[in-house]
Amino acid sequence: MAKAASDQLTPQAELFLRAYSQVPAFRDLFDEETFYIFAACFVLTTCLVAFLLSRTLIAGNEEADTLAKAAHQPGIPISQAVAARDFSQARLKKLLVTVHPDTRVANGRGPKLLPETGLTRRERAALLRLRTGCIWTASRRYAKGRCTSPACNRCGDPETLEHLLCACPGLAQERSRVTTAYRRQGLPASTLEHFLYPSRPHLPALRSLAEFLEETGIAAYR
Repeated sequence: MAKAASDQLTPQAELFLRAYSQVPAFRDLFDEETFYIFAACFVLTTCLVAFLLSRTLIAGNEEADTLAKAAHQPGIPISQAVAARDFSQARLKKLLVTVHPDTRVANGRGPKLLPETGLTRRERAALLRLRTGCIWTASRRYAKGRCTSPACNRCGDPETLEHLLCACPGLAQERSRVTTAYRRQGLPASTLEHFLYPSRPHLPALRSLAEFLEETGIAAYR
């Protein structure tokens, strides 16, 4: 194999193979095929380095580098010229907001985000599931064919997220602790919007809602 390939070798590779045949130490370390591969890798590396070095000496490249460095020196006025690509990303981000499925976000008045700190990972996950509607209420499971009735097993009314958080008499005691925590922070607590998106996301109120979800189990996968 090495002999056939050597017929097409560059002078550098042929030099390597001659050294292999004449220096016993090389033959003790490598067989002929392994040494050929080593020689080929050396030649490729040499060619790559030669390419990079030659590229740095091209007059046009050197001139472009000089102009670029000069343009970034203090005292050079900032150009007011812009190209389409300079603002296309910002335009795309604005477009994505306008077509957002949440009308509040699309209108530029998105709901307040959860606090960055103060909530455990479990609490944050539960609240985000609640906000995104990722709760398997009986009504949702019924609509997906996963249960035989949309009725709440506590009171018999259709079990929706709003029903569980705002109206179900079977959860009145647990819900009262949430409403108390919200009102203690000066927050309204009578509608689904009030619970999910308080005007001021106080941690005690949000924690009470997370505890309600944990205690009642309504956020658990079913």
